[in-house]
Amino acid sequence: MSDLTGVSPYSAEPTTGMQVPRPGFARGEQNVNHLLTPAAVLDIFHSTGPRGPIAERHGCSVQTVSFIRNGKRWAWLTGGTA
Repeated sequence: MSDLTGVSPYSAEPTTGMQVPRPGFARGEQNVNHLLTPAAVLDIFHSTGPRGPIAERHGCSVQTVSFIRNGKRWAWLTGGTA
């Protein structure tokens, strides 16, 4: 039996934090349900100030702004970690 210490069941990369997408899973603009462009995501990620006006400017929710800033969404693009 191989040693699986430090290997997440959701990732093929041992403890690097890099998530491996599921087969058939489209990221970013390739996903038919996307609302944001990569440029908008980077703008949100590097923005400061209140989340509300930023969310309105980009047509997304305040929660989406929080998720992007905290590395829970679009981390593959921003380099943020969840």
